[in-house]
Amino acid sequence: MIHFLWKVSFWTHIMRWSLVLAIWWSIFEANWAILFVVLLTLGLTYIHLIFKRYNIIIPPIFQLVLIFFIYSSLFLWDINQFYYIFPWWDIVLHSFAGLALWFIGFLIPYIFYKTREFKAPAMMIVLFGFCFAVTLGALWEITEFTLDSIFALDMQKARNLWILDESFNSRLGVKDTMNDLILDTLWALIASVFGYLYLIGWEKGRIYKKLIELFEKSNNWFEHSKEKFLGK
Repeated sequence: MIHFLWKVSFWTHIMRWSLVLAIWWSIFEANWAILFVVLLTLGLTYIHLIFKRYNIIIPPIFQLVLIFFIYSSLFLWDINQFYYIFPWWDIVLHSFAGLALWFIGFLIPYIFYKTREFKAPAMMIVLFGFCFAVTLGALWEITEFTLDSIFALDMQKARNLWILDESFNSRLGVKDTMNDLILDTLWALIASVFGYLYLIGWEKGRIYKKLIELFEKSNNWFEHSKEKFLGK
């Protein structure tokens, strides 16, 4: 039983089944806004299948982390109002988002590099990852604004302001958005620094090495060359 609980697929199925239950509940309550968000969350948990179509296999542990992040961001955060229970929840999510999105952005040119599609200096690879993370962070804020406007949600924390601050401070929504963008940018920058040090062969980049090796092992089409990027 203990061994089963440690399986990645177990926790993945738990999150998906809770979303299915939430779908039935939202239909029963005729809450179409929540239904839309839950369906969006459930659909995004299968995003790894898109990569699989292009022969890119996402390792199971990566899938679990990705699904948990999506689940936490949409379902726990906005549907179950975790902001009011754990005020630090948003900080953790966007800090993690900056790191995770940078790594995804880093893998895109890294795949082309390792398959010898093109050559690029370490700084350009790292800069692409940074721009990728910041851009998706900004697009997420646009998504929050759009969903708030269409479904009267409160993803940007600009409604019911007296609940949050016991005041009608109209800048709370702006502060929430800017804090999110700053956290995304800051942690993407931190990831970029350590990612660059890894690419030029610095020993402290071992965690990147482990993550990349895990990704490469799941994708046997990689040519396992031992070349290093030349920092420029």
